Amino acid sequence: MIVEIRSNLSPVGPSLRAQILERIEGAIGRTSETVLRVHVGISDENGPRGGVDKRCKIHVHGRHGDVIVEDRGESLEGAIYQAALRLKRALRKTLERKQSPRLSTIRGAAVPALA
Repeated sequence: MIVEIRSNLSPVGPSLRAQILERIEGAIGRTSETVLRVHVGISDENGPRGGVDKRCKIHVHGRHGDVIVEDRGESLEGAIYQAALRLKRALRKTLERKQSPRLSTIRGAAVPALA
């Protein structure tokens, strides 16, 4: 799995890079064999003025399609943490959809969909 981190802030230091990688690996967990590439974008939307303007966007390219999540927060660490939680839920939901048989609703009754 390749992880690419981009930022409009000053260069991403080793401690922030380690934190991002730790959160990404924790979120991906056991679905890591289906993940090919991860793009992480972090930014400060309005600079030194403060507010809820730190953004973390994670784009996962996987064997079952792409998953994109984003979160904003007052701190960069908070935005990264929340985006990683969203990623974990989104990957789990994507994997569940791929593993369970599709169902169609016909007049209120669930029946297996025709391929």
